[in-house]
Amino acid sequence: MARDNELAGKKSRPDKSKSWTLLLIGDLGKVASFKVSRFLLLGFLATVVFLLVYAGVMTLGYYRMHSLKTDLEGRLAETEATLLATKEARDAAQVRLMLLGKGDPEAVKEAGEVTKKESATEGKKRQTVASTAPQPRKEKDVSREKPEVTEDKSVETPEAASATEAPQVEADREAAVVSEDTVSSSVRVTDFRIWPTNDNASVRYKFKLENISPKDITISGYTFVALVPGTGSDEPIRIAPWSPMKDGKPSLIKRGQYFGISRFKYVRGTLPDIRDATRFENVTVYVYSDTGKLLHKKVHPVDAALQSENAG
Repeated sequence: MARDNELAGKKSRPDKSKSWTLLLIGDLGKVASFKVSRFLLLGFLATVVFLLVYAGVMTLGYYRMHSLKTDLEGRLAETEATLLATKEARDAAQVRLMLLGKGDPEAVKEAGEVTKKESATEGKKRQTVASTAPQPRKEKDVSREKPEVTEDKSVETPEAASATEAPQVEADREAAVVSEDTVSSSVRVTDFRIWPTNDNASVRYKFKLENISPKDITISGYTFVALVPGTGSDEPIRIAPWSPMKDGKPSLIKRGQYFGISRFKYVRGTLPDIRDATRFENVTVYVYSDTGKLLHKKVHPVDAALQSENAG
């Protein structure tokens, strides 16, 4: 009897449900039922958890990559700044070597041989880069033609003007510089400016180099900028990039600042170890082709090109 009552009690207990039925009842009395099992519910929850974990991992990965990119950009900027400072230090050291070896021709000759080897290596690298660049349409090579060398020199006022004539003198000097632009070869130098650095230890320069060739070709070559002292001055010529001078011109052409232009380009550089540019009379821009021929030479009075602030 007791066993029968126990079995009856077990049968009367409700079984644990392993599934659920979802009923959707419409306004018109239509009923739609969906059976939701425990396995389906657990699968849905596991999918949601997986998606949340995946989204978190991807977010952390994104921020990590962003942080790595920022770090690499900072290192790149530091490396570029270090490289620029190294180049300026090298130019300064070469200028000092030139000044120290002024009375020793053999030292100057040895320095010239070293820089010649460096320029040959740089020239090979630039030729490799140029060979991969798209070639212009077939035209006669201007570099093989005998370029017209223009050498213009501005004439400064020989006598000091009075206070009332000073603006007119400055205007005359500016007009003299502008008049040089009317005579040119396949390239032209405009907007030339120099200014001292913030620590007044060097002089920066900037000018616009334009391709005015009537033919649709790219012109490449090298540029130099030289500060030239007045007649009778003991001050040596300062040139950047540094090169030994011969007959008043740079002798190692491939030591110059390389350019390749189809229209125009702004050229910038530094003349190191110059605290007072007014000690010099003129500043000269030399433009050579990649074969070493002088394409253009332009002379500017220092007082007309000098600015007190950074010109960019």
